[in-house]
Amino acid sequence: MQAYHAAEKRLGRPADQLLEKPKEGQDVAEGLRQNGELFGVPEAPDGYKIEKPQDWPDGADWDGELEAKAREVAHKHGIPQAALNDLVGVYAGRISGLLTSAEQELAQATQAMQEELQREWGQEYQAKVAQAQQAVSELTSKLRGK
Repeated sequence: MQAYHAAEKRLGRPADQLLEKPKEGQDVAEGLRQNGELFGVPEAPDGYKIEKPQDWPDGADWDGELEAKAREVAHKHGIPQAALNDLVGVYAGRISGLLTSAEQELAQATQAMQEELQREWGQEYQAKVAQAQQAVSELTSKLRGK
């Protein structure tokens, strides 16, 4: 018992709080999973708690299949919960940026198209736009009726 206390004093912590180095050829991720409670790695992929970030773009679909794959990959590599949350945040930021960029490009293209049509059609522009809107409305109602 005295030797145990001496070792504990020398190591600076109790023996049950020490970790062993991975054995030769042992996968580091395996060691992280084995000590999951200490490192924040759940016992199974479905143990990760992934939530849509608050800044997830309105109207953007959440990809459940991608989420499931992310859980599997995170567990396979012993990625802690906090790290996975950060990666999900990075992904959300990227998607938000892509959607914002696409919306801006669409608005610019729409504006350019309208300006081109106004130049080409001149005074007939409003009448032709009204005709096109009426045609779309009729087509939409026929498609809904089917």
